[in-house]
Amino acid sequence: MYIIKNAWRNICRNMGKNILLGIIALVIGLSCCLSLSIHQAAAKQRAAGLDELTINATIGIDRMSVMKQGNKENPEDVDPKEMLSNIHSLSLEELQTYAKAESVKDFYYTETLSMNAEGIEPLSSSDEHMPDMGKNFGGKEMSSADFSLIGYSTQEAMTTFVEGNASITKGTMFLESDQDTCIISEELAEYNTLAVGDTIKLVNPDNTKDVTELKISGIYSLNETSSDIGFMRSDPANQIYTSTTTIDTIVEASNKTDSDKALKASVSGTYLFENVDAYEAFEAQARNLGLSDDYTIQSQNLNQYEQSLQPLESLSGYATIFLVVVLVIAGLILVVLHIYHIRERKYEIGVLAAIGMNKRKIACQFVLEIFVVTMVSMLIGSGIGACISVPVTNMLLENTTITQNDRPGNFGKDMPEDTGDHKEMSKDMMAQGKQYIREVSSATDIIVVLEVCGIAVLLTMVSGGVAIMSILRYEPLKILSDRE
Repeated sequence: MYIIKNAWRNICRNMGKNILLGIIALVIGLSCCLSLSIHQAAAKQRAAGLDELTINATIGIDRMSVMKQGNKENPEDVDPKEMLSNIHSLSLEELQTYAKAESVKDFYYTETLSMNAEGIEPLSSSDEHMPDMGKNFGGKEMSSADFSLIGYSTQEAMTTFVEGNASITKGTMFLESDQDTCIISEELAEYNTLAVGDTIKLVNPDNTKDVTELKISGIYSLNETSSDIGFMRSDPANQIYTSTTTIDTIVEASNKTDSDKALKASVSGTYLFENVDAYEAFEAQARNLGLSDDYTIQSQNLNQYEQSLQPLESLSGYATIFLVVVLVIAGLILVVLHIYHIRERKYEIGVLAAIGMNKRKIACQFVLEIFVVTMVSMLIGSGIGACISVPVTNMLLENTTITQNDRPGNFGKDMPEDTGDHKEMSKDMMAQGKQYIREVSSATDIIVVLEVCGIAVLLTMVSGGVAIMSILRYEPLKILSDRE
């Protein structure tokens, strides 16, 4: 009790020096609170986002792995094109086999056919810039197609509608079991004067006798800008949606018409997972089910979410570095201040030791004084930091996001200055590709406060350790004789 009372009296008596020490500790507490809050905000944002995210993944050919494997087996006589041509895309049966893995929550797939049409024209704002794809391309004659007929196994597979990028404006959506029905875009309907209930004729690009008739059950509008580049069938307005039941019927009929020129649907399967752990476990399970190393598993929405966290993760890294620098500098400053403070109070130490007070108790008194001033000041600093942590974090996050957008990124060099339509199109593409998190709603919590308290204890131990060593080294009689 005496130690506590004496420590409190000394704190009040040396108010000026303790205020200086308190200001330094307050700044340290404020800096630590902001740094730790940014780090905590990044961790909470990541955890919260992953908890809400239903992860989807696809299986595709790992081209680099295939070519590297070929180089290892026969480095002198390797034709990359031939090697890749020997690797086939996974069939629906294979995709469904891997969907049996325990980690898979759900599975859906799409089937796509490239088709031409009779009586309707595709939309394109850049016909004059398109090469004639029906002519030689790499020494091979290619047939061109104007439309993409996309079949969905379930309505959940229609992510364009699920995510709100498209909606039915007229008619109704086809059912999964419906045959010979489809929906078309609003632009395509207006361009060709089509309405719900009309019938369109789709033609096999390689066999004009192979014709399919589909009834329009609905018309949808797109909430995204159509592409002005590439194949006309890749333009969202030229995409016709139907069920996989219809696709299977068309392919079966095409094989009966002419098996050599029959339509072949490209299949794309999507696997849904409950969480990241399930997604990470899927690869091992798929390999056990027979998936070759020539194929890779990727999650586009998980990659996009990870990309959206880049500015916040970068800011968290900078905050951690700043925290380390602050702690090192703060520790040195406090050590110097306490050494100077103890030398000024050397005579007091000698008197206390001369009257019989144990040196360890004297050291404990000095450490207690340091701890009280440091802890109180750092808690005040952390309180201020808690109040300003969210606006400061959002301001720094905005600046970091701007910096991320200004970077040339993965191009490997500065991007050339462009003008006109290409510049605007490039900006739109970059904006769509970079959906960064731009603000956080909370930063400081009880964990941050406890961490600040831990830092206060750490700084007290470091600076107080110097005080203890100095006090234990002093001889009371020598101190008093030097004073006289």
